[in-house]
Amino acid sequence: GGIERTLNGRGQRDHSWGPRDWSGVGEWVWLSGQFESGWCMNWWSVGDGEGATVTGFVGYKDRTVPATGGSVTWEGDPAGVRPTGARVVLELADGTTRSIHMQIHAHWPLYKDGATIVEFVCTYTCDGERGSGISEHLYKDPHAFRTHAPLAPGFLWKAIRTLW
Repeated sequence: GGIERTLNGRGQRDHSWGPRDWSGVGEWVWLSGQFESGWCMNWWSVGDGEGATVTGFVGYKDRTVPATGGSVTWEGDPAGVRPTGARVVLELADGTTRSIHMQIHAHWPLYKDGATIVEFVCTYTCDGERGSGISEHLYKDPHAFRTHAPLAPGFLWKAIRTLW
């Protein structure tokens, strides 16, 4: 409507299009959060075990610091299938770390191609400060075909696509 607005801040955009085969990724954990004082984080670990690749950043009001490593230790369920929270350590390029506690309030599992991805709505605390955000955990589920009937159409589609 002809109105211009100037924005000064940080954001997160998560958007992808098209078909994908989740089972080829192995595992991933993605965290995104915004804190009361204005700093934010976005951290992603993808791959299996020691071969996982980490990327992301912590954004402050005056600078952005790339992530170089980190870890997530699930609480309530060590496999991260239905955890109640997690202890997160972010390793940053400036030599600092951020220790964050994540409390999970809701989760939605999605099943596709022999993998499960669970979306979490969560709150974070770090150095006494609260934040809010979203996170995901994708993992291979070797029992998915037997335990999750909604996967059957996905397996059929993948088989037909492969044969085609």
